[in-house]
Parts: sequence; structure tokens; C-alpha cells
Amino acid sequence: MYRRAYRMHLETFEKLFRIIKPCLYEVLGHNVKRTHSPNGLIPLESRLACVIRLFAGGSPYDLITVYKISYTEILNSLWYIVDAVNKCESLALKLPQTHDEQKAIAKGFQVLSAANIDKCVGVVDGMMVTMAKPKEKHVEMAGIGSQKCYCTRKKRYGLNLQAVCDHKKDLQTSP
Repeated sequence: MYRRAYRMHLETFEKLFRIIKPCLYEVLGHNVKRTHSPNGLIPLESRLACVIRLFAGGSPYDLITVYKISYTEILNSLWYIVDAVNKCESLALKLPQTHDEQKAIAKGFQVLSAANIDKCVGVVDGMMVTMAKPKEKHVEMAGIGSQKCYCTRKKRYGLNLQAVCDHKKDLQTSP
């Protein structure tokens, strides 16, 4: 059920959380280190789960009832997680640097290719993660205009998600 709802296995979620947790502390700063909050602090795992569920097509209104987090905090969590992922060096895109690395990956693609493709060092794919139109105060915090989140071809708001992987289906990130 977890995979169907979040489009990833629970083990993958837990691994992602372990990777970004230090960066999330850095992004949230004092908001995570307080000893008291009137309604209780929002667990970092809940923030990540809300964002992953949003990216998987969930509605913020459904997440409010599941996680007992306000609509505003769900949207704030989205930007906290995006900022944490962007700060996380171990998730940074790392393309092959040497000619030997490139040749090894190209050879791996060639072995898998029925069409004998031998000059490929990465496969790129992407999707648009749809969302409600962001409020002006949220896009101002992000330093962009709301139109930056609008896709005219699909006639809706969203975030552009792109990934690159090698012939072993490994995301091309640093170890």
C-alpha cells in the first residue's frame, strides 16, 4: 500500500529521509530546535511524507486529515524539502568525468541495447508534478513568480521533475 500511495517503497523513503535529514535540520534551523511549540513540532518524517505524497498526486486537503498539519505548513514543507534536497551534496547530479567512465557506461548501454546504441552515457526522463496555484506570498518566499509554476502546454500548475540514470538504473549522483 505504501508503494501505491507514495510511489516508492517504505525502505526507499527511510533511506531518503536518512540522506536529507541533516540538510533538513539546516534548512529549518530554529524551527526544529525549539523545545516547545503550542501544537507540537511537526516530525520531519511527516514533512517528507507529505511532500512525497503531494508529488505522487495527493491533495493537501487529504494530507491535512492524515497528518494533522495545516494547509500552510504542508506547502511550507514542500519548499523545506526541496531546499534540503538541493543542499544535499550526496544527491547532487554527478556525470561521468573521465573518458574511461563515459566509455564504461556507454559499453553498458550497448550490451543492453537491441539497436546497438554505443554512445549513450545517461538516460533522461521527466514529469510535471501538478499542484494547486501557489499563493503569491509562497512564490515570493521562493523568489519566483507564480507563472514560473504554470505549464501552458498542460494548462496547469506544477513543478518540473527530471532524473538521469546510467545503464544500471542508478541515479547519477555522487556516492
